[in-house]
Amino acid sequence: MAAGSEAQTEQGLRHLAAVLREAGTSLDHVAKATVFVTDLDDFGKLNAIYTKRFGAHKPARSTVQVAALPRGASVEIQLAAQTAPRLARPPPLALTNGRFRMIPRFHFASARVCFPP
Repeated sequence: MAAGSEAQTEQGLRHLAAVLREAGTSLDHVAKATVFVTDLDDFGKLNAIYTKRFGAHKPARSTVQVAALPRGASVEIQLAAQTAPRLARPPPLALTNGRFRMIPRFHFASARVCFPP
């Protein structure tokens, strides 16, 4: 396990990017991130790494301080990202202001990284 919350955050986002790539998506398609930390005082440092990795893309995010994480980790990250539709059927239609519009289907890949020693 990488030492310190900054190194764990960087390592975790690298691992999650690889998992998302395998699922056919990327960090650019993350819809929601949940970050668990054991010390909320590290938020500023973690936020800088998070901002650098996500760039202009700003997915919804929750950051929660917890008493402990498995195996002494200081950071755990969960992501949900949109993936390409697996079924080739058209999206459903909805009536809006007297006109039909397409409702996009969302397919999600979810990944979670906690850092074992």
